[in-house]
Amino acid sequence: MQKRLDSRSKLGLTVIVFTVLVWILAVIFLASPTVSITTPSNNATVVLGYSLTFTASARVTGATIASVSYYCDAKFVGSSTSSGFSFTWKPATSGNFVFTAVATDSRGKTSRQSLPINVRIPSDSDSNGLPDEWELKYFGIIGNDPNSSPDGNGYTLLQDYQAGADPTNYYSQPNPGGSGAIMITPTLSYVSGSRQVSTAGHYTDEPLVVQLANSSGGVVVLPHAPVTFTASAGQVVATGGTPGATATALV
Repeated sequence: MQKRLDSRSKLGLTVIVFTVLVWILAVIFLASPTVSITTPSNNATVVLGYSLTFTASARVTGATIASVSYYCDAKFVGSSTSSGFSFTWKPATSGNFVFTAVATDSRGKTSRQSLPINVRIPSDSDSNGLPDEWELKYFGIIGNDPNSSPDGNGYTLLQDYQAGADPTNYYSQPNPGGSGAIMITPTLSYVSGSRQVSTAGHYTDEPLVVQLANSSGGVVVLPHAPVTFTASAGQVVATGGTPGATATALV
């Protein structure tokens, strides 16, 4: 009787061990990878025009991690197969974005999405009243002086932005008679010095003086308006410049 009980005990123990081994092998075989974004931290901020690097930590039992894919607002934006699984993202617009990651192992199994990471891209990081996106579009940098007038037409960058004018084009100006922007149509007239003839190697007796006026309203005379001069023969000399200096374009 005792021997029979021992045999049954051994059989039961064998079954238990076998079941545990099968369960362990099943767990290993069926295990899916896990992943978490390690950098940047949640609620990170990056300035428009700069890049942000993501890294992730991924693990799996019984296989290796093949890749980590990154998603921005549920849209795939990139992946990495190297250690650390780094990915560099450069924002195209300002706003708030949510990033997640998904790992894939060497068996093709994928993880659940990682916990989300929120990233903020401020619209006006330097608080100068000019959106970063607008500054980058026209000047390639941010931090421009909103009270400056790089195109020389007398309107500030802030006025150009508010009106929707092109701040790099002198003739694109805020509408003085209403909202929005207008494109100035210039009219060039000779003030003096036209129709002069000089021999080769000599200056004309008088300088050529021209004036630009606005033919479509707004200011009558256009101060500092850009004008391009070309010479079919000889040279164009800038008045007020270094004696003997030559140029084919004058402002």
